[in-house]
Amino acid sequence: MSDADDVAFGDTLLSVDGLTKHFTDDGGFLGGLTVDMDDGFSLAYDRDSVRAVEEVSFDIRKGETLGLVGESGCGKSTLARTILRLLEPTDGNVYFKGRNLAEIGGEELRSQRKDMQMIFQDPQSSLDPRMKVGRIVEEPMKAHGLYGDAEGREERAKELLEKVGLDPQHYNRYPHAFSGGQRQRVNLARALSVNPDFIVCDEPVSALDVSIQAQVLNTMNELQAEFGLTYLFIAHDLSVIRHISDRVAVMYLGQLVELADKEELFENPQHPYTRALLSSIPVPDPRAKGTRGVLEGDVPSPIDPPSGCRFRTRCPELIAPPEYDLTPAEWENIRTFTRAVDRRAFEAASVDAVRERFFDDAVPYGEAGTVVDEAIGLVCTDDWESAATLLRERFAEQSICAREEPAYEVPTEHGDSRHFAACHLHKTDLDEVH
Repeated sequence: MSDADDVAFGDTLLSVDGLTKHFTDDGGFLGGLTVDMDDGFSLAYDRDSVRAVEEVSFDIRKGETLGLVGESGCGKSTLARTILRLLEPTDGNVYFKGRNLAEIGGEELRSQRKDMQMIFQDPQSSLDPRMKVGRIVEEPMKAHGLYGDAEGREERAKELLEKVGLDPQHYNRYPHAFSGGQRQRVNLARALSVNPDFIVCDEPVSALDVSIQAQVLNTMNELQAEFGLTYLFIAHDLSVIRHISDRVAVMYLGQLVELADKEELFENPQHPYTRALLSSIPVPDPRAKGTRGVLEGDVPSPIDPPSGCRFRTRCPELIAPPEYDLTPAEWENIRTFTRAVDRRAFEAASVDAVRERFFDDAVPYGEAGTVVDEAIGLVCTDDWESAATLLRERFAEQSICAREEPAYEVPTEHGDSRHFAACHLHKTDLDEVH
């Protein structure tokens, strides 16, 4: 939708409640095999779980588009496939029109799927190259017994091809005869062929040229208005999300970190990760000044994600532990030093040289100063690992960001809908933990 304020949405169509999906990382047939000698001889499997999606909850109202954005690998596509039961959920519920999809199966689930369709990212690989596009569009109708005989399905397929901006005379062409944008329009026609209420769009325009992206997005908006569709639209391109979405959900390392109306989120972001994403958008103005946000560090492993806030290991606004009376400058120096120790990013020539490099302008005193001195001493004796562990355990892991999972409703500046932000900066009694 181009403007959410002009749209009157209906009741909740889809409700996701605590949805979780873990994958077992077994490393193959003998992966994770261990031998237990403590109580006789026994073999056991100790398999790590990839925590791809954890405790995700949101609602989608009839007729709206919810945009889902985040870095590659954050769990967006896994979440979408789990919602549709293309993947079995590990935990949680998905209510569609009041029915819990996590509790149904077999023919009941198959029948329900005609109301829930998906458009995939790659318009080439998602179409069977051996089938003509007419048959591709007709296949879901045939599977669900819609539109009677072959003649009725052909008539409907040609009608849909025209609806998505293609020539009905192309009914007998193969996918290779179409451009990328045209192939994605075929995917649109196929999704519409069973008259769905809800369509999951998994980065449907990311493989297309920018000029073609706009055409496909406009077509999707027109079809939404005509057929009363509801979209979950996944993308990593924030300009695309802003163009088509009514509300936006931001995902990081398997969890939602922010959810708000589109304009509210873009104009009033309340999570440091969202602000970093927005600051990374290129500004097409050579006169524009300012630096683009660059996040420190790498995305942690989903096998062993950080405790508390999962973004804390890269967060530029990590909250200082309450037991140390640190000034903002002292805390920033400690964090800079910790990151440098983790990466072994400097030469520890002497204690004085390290102290001057990282703490010359703001030296922590008291217990915090004692910890810093010990860490500097370890670095200067080439024990980097012990220094990194000491700093992490005594500072970062004592922050509220490491000890508690954040979830807050924050005041809105644009619109009246709820604004969710998973960041402890919104804790009402935050002064008590600084």
